[in-house]
Amino acid sequence: MAKVEQKGTLSKSDLRDFFREMLLIRRFEEKVEERFRAGELPGFLHVAIGQEAVAVGVCRALEENDIIASTHRAHGHTLAKGTTPNELMAELYGKLEGCSHGYGGSMHLYDIERGNMGANAVVGGGLPAIVGAALAFKFRSEPRVGVAFFGRIASLRVLADESGLHVRNFLRTQHFQWNEVEDFRLGRPMMSLPFGWVIHALLRNGEVATLDITANRWGFGSGGRQKREEMLRRLRGWLPSGD
Repeated sequence: MAKVEQKGTLSKSDLRDFFREMLLIRRFEEKVEERFRAGELPGFLHVAIGQEAVAVGVCRALEENDIIASTHRAHGHTLAKGTTPNELMAELYGKLEGCSHGYGGSMHLYDIERGNMGANAVVGGGLPAIVGAALAFKFRSEPRVGVAFFGRIASLRVLADESGLHVRNFLRTQHFQWNEVEDFRLGRPMMSLPFGWVIHALLRNGEVATLDITANRWGFGSGGRQKREEMLRRLRGWLPSGD
């Protein structure tokens, strides 16, 4: 089961290891981008330079049996989950020695043995797969965690909406326990959110600890404050209360 660390408990040695891994990911992506521009790598390539801390921070909190699903920018997540740089580089060159035996390339690489269910060219495509895996863990009473990486645009897609709906059902009917889920985004179709509005919820042990709706730099606009309060009221009825 993934661990929740108290703030300030990481040693200087751990922090150095984190930084070393982040630097490895950065240098790896800089090199593969260089080789891609030189025409050496087949297929497509998408780097995630600047997002190294997300991959390392999340994967360092996971246990060996926990799983992840990545995006089309999967190199950092893959390295942070334990795939060696040589295996990943071989995969990008389409070699048999690659972590996906040359079948995945950059956008569809996977490493099942290390709990990496794969990159996905579909925006938000890893969300329903991880929800299904989490349900399987629940039915088997396995203390394992599934994590789906996704970005801002994925939070506005139906896949994120439907996956959130299933998560809600787990929490309400199966009493599925979450220690902490931050920045839980529900997507536009559910609430018809105005552009630039984002829903944030913090869940602890199946109950909503905090809930808020934020707006972009243009604010909520005319009548937006009243609409925000109405949306929050509806959300509190939609999200699990732990009863």
